[in-house]
Amino acid sequence: MENNPHIQWQVTYQTENQYSQGKHIWHNILPKLRGKYVAFCEGDDYWTDPLKLQKQVDFLEANPDFSIAHHSAVFRWKEGEYPDSIHPAQPYRDSARVATVEMLAACNSIVTNTAVYRWGFNRTDYKFEDKFPEKIFPGDRMIHIMHALQGKSMHLPGCMSVYRRHSGGVWFQAGKSDAFYTRNYKHLLNFFVQVERITKLDVSIGRQEMLLDCVLARMTMGRGDILEHLKTTYPKDFEIVTQPYTKVARIPQQPSFSKFKQAKRALKRFVLAKTSPCFNKCLKLLSRGSE
Repeated sequence: MENNPHIQWQVTYQTENQYSQGKHIWHNILPKLRGKYVAFCEGDDYWTDPLKLQKQVDFLEANPDFSIAHHSAVFRWKEGEYPDSIHPAQPYRDSARVATVEMLAACNSIVTNTAVYRWGFNRTDYKFEDKFPEKIFPGDRMIHIMHALQGKSMHLPGCMSVYRRHSGGVWFQAGKSDAFYTRNYKHLLNFFVQVERITKLDVSIGRQEMLLDCVLARMTMGRGDILEHLKTTYPKDFEIVTQPYTKVARIPQQPSFSKFKQAKRALKRFVLAKTSPCFNKCLKLLSRGSE
């Protein structure tokens, strides 16, 4: 701060972890942002290129039809449990790639700590508090999509940041714990509802895939009350993702079978491509698992 007296600083401290209290930081921090360009660097993540921000701002200054400039990031495990990897994967890596709102709604290719936004919530006709939906998860992906409505997204060459992972991370739990979906299922599914409301795009495939994760998590945990809520709230999607269970495998309400993970993968492919060659394999796998 002493070296940059022309910069205005606003520091916000929290006395306790807000996520653990069921509060998402976006609604606390984002309404306060008023800069022309905004970049995020969360928790113990860090930037590795001293010219990172300059490169991205230079691109956005030269290309007014773009609202996001991002790049690749190294995913690094805190304790070195797994080797480093670079995200996003090909074909984005090491190449300039233009993405539209349709592409980002279908597949999130942006690591949050890599993005610089031409901040879209400064205008009097597009205030954050009026436009950004509540009770959604993840919030950062919604920020990508809402900015992509205002301009294209460019993936710049190079890897200029590190995203650190650890066993206590939120998204690590998503892949390892059914409790993650029990705790967050309403916000996870409402994300897709709000994307459709805001963009007018059809994101039913993503919603059905998430619903499948939620349904299978409830089945293994024996949470019939939540299953009933999902069935009532998303009746058409619920019928699609549970049909292989109810009509073919005849799995009971609270199943416990060893091939759960394999069945989950097969069913995801079934939802994404109902006419795919894996259909018979999926049904055979479920039948074996229900014996």
